[in-house]
Amino acid sequence: MEYVDEYPNTKPAISNNGFLLLVAIFPVLFAWALTLLIKAFVPFSSIDADTEFATIHAPQHNRTISRNYSVNGETKQDFSERPLFLVEESNGAIYPKTAVSQKAGPWSANLYTGAPADIDFRIVLIAVTPEDKEQFNAWFKTGEQTGKYPGLPLSESMKELTAVTVKVSE
Repeated sequence: MEYVDEYPNTKPAISNNGFLLLVAIFPVLFAWALTLLIKAFVPFSSIDADTEFATIHAPQHNRTISRNYSVNGETKQDFSERPLFLVEESNGAIYPKTAVSQKAGPWSANLYTGAPADIDFRIVLIAVTPEDKEQFNAWFKTGEQTGKYPGLPLSESMKELTAVTVKVSE
């Protein structure tokens, strides 16, 4: 018995190769779109207290602190080209606190926060450019003159090294 193709002029709606290509590319496109969405709504990443660059030993993550608090940690490599600063970050704005040593090793600082009570904020160690450092110094000077310290916008040039989330108790 001879086989006869009853539908000689029909072709599949999508070739197997095209379908396989679509299946292979979809996860990549989805991950790319998700990354863009996250970057649009999350100004700083959710970095840990212990990274390859630095560690914050105290205060610990998700702890309650007083208005006057101490921060201590360790930088794991030299940052000779990039000044290092401790900042508080809340709602997409940063509040510079103090510079720390650019050399690898332990550091500590005694700080004060004006953050609202019972609201989470982050203590972040960042590496900045010399231009960012100049902006911070001008911000400190203006704040001392006016008594006002408005939040600064985040800059693409700032690199987050380590962070902890805390809140102030009253």
